Amino acid sequence: SHVTLGVLTPSSEILERQEVRREREYSAAEAYLVTSALRGAVERGTGRGLRRFGFRRVVAAKSGTTNDFRDAWFIGYTPTLVVGVWVGFDDGRSIGLPGSRAALPIFARFLRGAVEPYERVEFERRGEPEVFLRGTAPQETCSPYRFSARRDLAQLLRNLRRSNRRGN
Repeated sequence: SHVTLGVLTPSSEILERQEVRREREYSAAEAYLVTSALRGAVERGTGRGLRRFGFRRVVAAKSGTTNDFRDAWFIGYTPTLVVGVWVGFDDGRSIGLPGSRAALPIFARFLRGAVEPYERVEFERRGEPEVFLRGTAPQETCSPYRFSARRDLAQLLRNLRRSNRRGN
């Protein structure tokens, strides 16, 4: 399949547009796990500001910041669109803000205009509510009332060793 890549100015003028042939790089299960984690970053992590800026649709995203706050970014995707916002100075001066404060507001404003009025789809769901890669699923359930960090850590280490022996 093909995707369209583009670079837009703040006034939505197209500076660059290119059709690119894409190939599958990851399995559907791996992609689902990453999407699930990045959706969590939006709901509970540094991306939760998206909701404060009024973006309500489904999105998977993550902020980033370099040392000394020289570069800040917010990168994410919906089921139909991938967007990256970078904020910084060409000469490397510090902007003094993390990606969640410098780039996220720009990302949110763009998505509200580009996606909010049109997109009404969800990410494709694969498998059960909790998905594990082969060999990494817990062997027993853990009751929230009988939590044992030592027992659970030992079980996790056994599962990792078992998974490594299988070559996963």
